[in-house]
Amino acid sequence: MPIGEVLDNCEIIALPSSMPLADLPITTNSPTAILFLDEKSIADDEPLEVIKRKWPNVPILTTIPIEGDGYDLISIDDISFSA
Repeated sequence: MPIGEVLDNCEIIALPSSMPLADLPITTNSPTAILFLDEKSIADDEPLEVIKRKWPNVPILTTIPIEGDGYDLISIDDISFSA
């Protein structure tokens, strides 16, 4: 999304504690992208695999160094600058 563009229809979920993906209070809509910043936020054994199974065509943006298709490494500076 270009910087300065209005951020409409964005749903951000802040978790009070780690929980399984199936327990998250999410809608039935498929996200455009997922910003994954903390490996401990999802209590499943393989949180990224669980996310990819639920939304196989959704890109995952992360600050965690991960190799593989569907993961895009971003920096905290990128996130801060865009905010």
